[in-house]
Amino acid sequence: MSITLNKNLDTKQLAKAYQEKKRLQIPDFLEASEADKLFEVLTLKTPWQITYNDGKKAIWQDVKELETKIGRRIREMTNLIFGNATKGDFQYIRYARLLKESQTGMRPLDPVLVEAYDFLNGQDMSGFVKAVTGKSIKKADAEVHWYKNDNFQTRGTGTEMGNKQDIGFSLTLARNWSADWGGNTYFYGQDGNVGEVFVPQFNALEIFEIPASYSISMVTHFAGDFRVSITGAFSS
Repeated sequence: MSITLNKNLDTKQLAKAYQEKKRLQIPDFLEASEADKLFEVLTLKTPWQITYNDGKKAIWQDVKELETKIGRRIREMTNLIFGNATKGDFQYIRYARLLKESQTGMRPLDPVLVEAYDFLNGQDMSGFVKAVTGKSIKKADAEVHWYKNDNFQTRGTGTEMGNKQDIGFSLTLARNWSADWGGNTYFYGQDGNVGEVFVPQFNALEIFEIPASYSISMVTHFAGDFRVSITGAFSS
């Protein structure tokens, strides 16, 4: 499989639209068959972990190991996560895997995801980002994400975990997603009100300048499909 950009993307028009708000949701980003393959791998062939943060510390938990924990340990974890969110701290919980580093005790990622990481760090992608945002980038850091029921990310700026990056991105692969199901990306204005919402789409690239005030709303229990993505940031 070779991952390639949709040849019909008009970078001049996209650049003009991006400059208005320094963010953009770009539909039909990859060739359709390649987006289908990524979706298949993420939903059927990826060994997921659960990850959440405690302050600036990212915690990774094997799903099977978590299932063996007694109720008290589970309650301690959830109390930490929801307690921090209630206080207004930056907080997230989701299913994820790093795309670059191998993780001890975890099955290796499917070759398609390894290729996706190489694509994000390749010349075609860096050229596209330069054409649309005007930023010259040198590398991409990326994870794959699956937001399930009760998963969320509270409002942050993209810098909370100590990252020094320039452009955030998320290639969402969510078929027939409804805004009512949650999992929407909210961008906030200086007055604290919501300025724009990106509802997850299938094969759509969300791209935005960092820092940006944004959050991902909690996915509901009645969400009727997968909310998976390849998400990360570009740095110069």
